[in-house]
Amino acid sequence: MKIKCAICNRERDRKSCRIFVPTPQEKNTLKKMGENPQAEYGYCRPCVRLMQDPRTAADVMKGVMQMYARAFGAVNPDEVAERFKNRLLSKTPMKPVS
Repeated sequence: MKIKCAICNRERDRKSCRIFVPTPQEKNTLKKMGENPQAEYGYCRPCVRLMQDPRTAADVMKGVMQMYARAFGAVNPDEVAERFKNRLLSKTPMKPVS
């Protein structure tokens, strides 16, 4: 059975993905944001690896935000994505990278 990755949107074999089921509280938060919450979200291994690496995660999330901003017709999606990344980094505790 195939599932689409929530980040890269590629169809992957379900067995090779991490599946996350949102809690009722998370579903309510998504609804308040104007999203239609799914019963489950799949993430492929390459995307999970990127998101777990602190050197790449912020840029991946910036790219996803940029894609959404373009899809929803933002006037300046690059600026929206950069602000999102900066806000994300300002709220993230930094650990030294060894």
